[in-house]
Amino acid sequence: MKTTKTLFLASLLACTVAVSAQAAGTIKELGRHPFHTPSISSVEELKSMATEEQQSIMDGFTLAGMPELYQPFMEQLAQTTPEVKEYAPGETLNWMLYKRNGNGRVRIMKDVTWGGEAPFTGFEVVVDYEGSRYTFVVPMVCSNVALKEIGAIPVAVNQDPTCSSSVTPVNAYCGEMVTIDASSSTDDSAVTSMKVTVVDSEGNVVSEEPVPANTLIYQMPMPCGDNTIQVTVIDDQGQEATSQDCQTAVTGKSRFRPVADLGYYKQTDPGDYFFIRGGMEYNFTEEFSVLGMVGIAPHFKGDDGETAFLVDVIANYSWNPVFVGFGLGGWISTGDNDLDTEDTDLDLILNVGSRIYGEPDEFNISLFLEGRAAVDELDDLEKYSRIGVGARFRF
Repeated sequence: MKTTKTLFLASLLACTVAVSAQAAGTIKELGRHPFHTPSISSVEELKSMATEEQQSIMDGFTLAGMPELYQPFMEQLAQTTPEVKEYAPGETLNWMLYKRNGNGRVRIMKDVTWGGEAPFTGFEVVVDYEGSRYTFVVPMVCSNVALKEIGAIPVAVNQDPTCSSSVTPVNAYCGEMVTIDASSSTDDSAVTSMKVTVVDSEGNVVSEEPVPANTLIYQMPMPCGDNTIQVTVIDDQGQEATSQDCQTAVTGKSRFRPVADLGYYKQTDPGDYFFIRGGMEYNFTEEFSVLGMVGIAPHFKGDDGETAFLVDVIANYSWNPVFVGFGLGGWISTGDNDLDTEDTDLDLILNVGSRIYGEPDEFNISLFLEGRAAVDELDDLEKYSRIGVGARFRF
């Protein structure tokens, strides 16, 4: 009768309802003798419980012979976010605090083994104090604060940063400024700087840009041709890392491109010409360019006019695919300079057209209308102006 009574009293320890007959420190069910009620289910409720039960926690740490841990426990619990974990049957605890039937003074049970049939869920609170790491467990169902283990504080190993970057734009004229943004890169501490390497299509390093310290957003001139901009990020410990996310293919286009025109002029005081001219186009922006061309306009029909050499400069503005051009041209005639229909003139040029084939950055063909008239003959446009149509080839 006395043995049965002793076993029954032992079963009331901590937050259990049953104790193994083989080991007095083995508990099989939680919730009968909780440290705090009601049960907790969130980190906020855990921290609220610790604030409400701070005197009981202090008394419990004193019972455990660790009063010096009370203050670090409370401070680090307030400043951290404990993990939620499951503890399997067989898990051992150094000690566990409880209150008999959830009331009265704090009690302690030492050398506890979880003997339930299934894992229990609890918060794991880690406290570092004087070179040691103390790992506490607080079961959700009963809040019984328990010390799981004491160990050394792990030596922090610096992890390589994770590189992530963007380049805008990826297609631009040589020398145009592009923006490289690696601010989305991450690290276990901090990413502090980066370096930028330009690699050509054959894998050769073209250049390595000297990026200022503490810079993760940087501008540089677009290199010419097809290249890859590779970003390497550096953390506060000097560790470097790159990745596929930090390798961006870019194309630097030449601002110069060959251009040729082929067409027909009709002079109103009759004369007919073919014309062919060629030269270079210089692109200031995607929309605005200047064309410099030389050519010849053979006279093949009509009573007036003679073959002329052309030296034209045209400013061109594009609303893709439509464009308009305005410029000056030299009409260097082989005819009689005493005749307005045959003399050498400085012409005003106006043309308008549209791209009909190809893409802007590739070989393309446009059709256009063009009018030209000498600056000293604007009063007689109906006699001496020349109106034409042509095809423009950009290479």
